[in-house]
Amino acid sequence: GVHFTGRADGLALGVRQSFDVGRDVYSMGETVLRGGWDFALPFRNGRFELVLAPFATFGVNYTFQNLHAGVRATAGFDAKLFFFQGLYLLVRPIELGFGEFVDLGPFQQNVYFTMNAGLGLGYAF
Repeated sequence: GVHFTGRADGLALGVRQSFDVGRDVYSMGETVLRGGWDFALPFRNGRFELVLAPFATFGVNYTFQNLHAGVRATAGFDAKLFFFQGLYLLVRPIELGFGEFVDLGPFQQNVYFTMNAGLGLGYAF
């Protein structure tokens, strides 16, 4: 993604590619647009920075079995702790989402809901 301010705060827009591993026909990939507003809070004389980032996504999803497509939308919250020259620790305490497939068949659910959480390490350049 990109910040239009040139810093790690303000309006952020990007594209996210992700994969959900589920059961049966619900293992899927998704390509979504991600938008949000990042609030940067420097501390320790600017040596560290905590970025609080609420966000929303909207895009398409597709199953890996029988190739069905649909729509996907989520809303969530990230916290990033920048600790050394662009390296950061990412904590995603919650991301709620829903989606709908065009047609998985008469015996499958076409609408689904998700709740995700995550932890990771990243690099911003």
